[in-house]
Amino acid sequence: TLGTQTLDYTSGTSGFGIGWNGGNGGCAVYIEPPYYPAQITASNFWITTVGVPPGGFHAVIYDDNGRGPGQGTVLDSNFINFPAISFNQYHRVPTNNPIVISSGGIYLLWLMDGANINLGRNFVTPASQRTYEIILGSWSEYRDNTTQDFKMNIEISPVTTVGLQDIGLTKSLVNIYPNPSKDKISVQLKDGFQPTIIEILDMNGKQVELKVMRLQNQIQIFRSGIKSGTYFLRLDKQVTPIIFVD
Repeated sequence: TLGTQTLDYTSGTSGFGIGWNGGNGGCAVYIEPPYYPAQITASNFWITTVGVPPGGFHAVIYDDNGRGPGQGTVLDSNFINFPAISFNQYHRVPTNNPIVISSGGIYLLWLMDGANINLGRNFVTPASQRTYEIILGSWSEYRDNTTQDFKMNIEISPVTTVGLQDIGLTKSLVNIYPNPSKDKISVQLKDGFQPTIIEILDMNGKQVELKVMRLQNQIQIFRSGIKSGTYFLRLDKQVTPIIFVD
C-alpha cells in the first residue's frame, strides 16, 4: 500500500545557501508524482540562514497548465514569517487544502520576502535539471542546473476515500449551491477559474457518469438517477464533496 512520500531531488546534505541581492528573487523546481491520482499535502524548504533584518518567504505551488514555468494556475500559496522559520532542517509548509494531481506535475516556488534569507542547495550530481531561478518575477532555467539542486520538496499521498473527504475547493475559486441537493447542483466559477477537467467520482474514487452542463462561468450537475450519498467533484487538480439526498 502506498503511503505518504516525499519527492525530493536532493540528498540529505546541504551546501551553501542561495539568495538574490535585494531579496527580489526566488528558486523553483518542477516535480511530477510517480503515480496518479496523487494529492499534495505539504512542501518543505531547507533554510540555511536568516540575517538582520530578518526576512520570511512565500511557498507557492503552480499547476503546469500555463504556457511556461510559473504561468499556470496558482494551486496554493503561503507566507512564512521569520519567527516561525526552522533553520538547517526542512521547514514544513502544509497546503491550505490537499491538491489532487491527476496528470502532469507542478512547479514549487520559494520566493524571498526580504534580502536576508537563503535556501539550501545540493551539489550531488547528476542534478535533476528541473530547477529555475526567478528574478523580479521573471523565470528562467537555473544557471547551475547541471550541477546543483535546491533543497525543496513536496509530500504526496494516494487519493483515497478518506483523503477525498478531507479535500475542499477554496471558496475563492467556486461557489457550490445547493449542496446537499435532491436533483441539481450548480457550481459558480470565480476569478476567471476555467477548469479543463470536470469529473464526478464516487466514494471509491471511480468516475460516475452524470449529465454535466458547462456554461461560461457556471457548471450544472444533474443527478440522473444515481443513489443518494456523497460524491466528489474534481475540477482540474482540485476536489470537493457534493451530496445528493432523497
